Amino acid sequence: MMTFSSANVRRGGAVRRRLEPAAFTLIELLTVIAVLGILAAILVPVVGRAQESARRARAKTQFAQWAVAIEAFRAEYGYYPNFSATTSAPLPAACRLNEVPGLFAQTLSGRRADGAAPDLPRAVAANPRRIPFLTFTAAELGEGVNPPIRDALGNTDIVVLVDRDGDGLIPAPSPVPTVTSAETGQVLTPEPAAFPAGGVRAGVLFYSAGSGSSADAIVYSWR
Repeated sequence: MMTFSSANVRRGGAVRRRLEPAAFTLIELLTVIAVLGILAAILVPVVGRAQESARRARAKTQFAQWAVAIEAFRAEYGYYPNFSATTSAPLPAACRLNEVPGLFAQTLSGRRADGAAPDLPRAVAANPRRIPFLTFTAAELGEGVNPPIRDALGNTDIVVLVDRDGDGLIPAPSPVPTVTSAETGQVLTPEPAAFPAGGVRAGVLFYSAGSGSSADAIVYSWR
């Protein structure tokens, strides 16, 4: 019969204890959870701000591309296209891109959103040669045959201003149009400081409500 000495038993028990997995205590688990909560509280706002900053940058890039297209239109036809709901001249001091659904896209692209020939009389009259000054991406177009144009933050309430008298400066319109945020529904008014006293040196300007959290969130093409 095989016998075990007390020393062997003790050594075997020690080996078994070493092989058993160590368990976390309740205090250790609570500490880990607290640390993870603190890290999440720090990182979530930082990531949110980074995402908003990236969307603002994309919106400004859109505005720049749209401005180049409108300037190319003026160079070709000798005048700025009128996107407002009125066809009276001169152009209004400010108007919104989507006052007439589809007019902005059809005028600058020379076609409808579905690729068909333009069917809005004002777009046909403004760009009779159907020159494609700009191609809109799917992300910039809303729903429907004549979808609204939207910026990178989802806003369709976008104000455009042009240099009406050709002096190279765009003064603040009076009154300054408000913009409504697609994300929050807030109606925001640009601060007076957004427009320099002598006007903005540009031919075409855009702005929208941005994320819509406050007037500070407004995205300007020139700031």
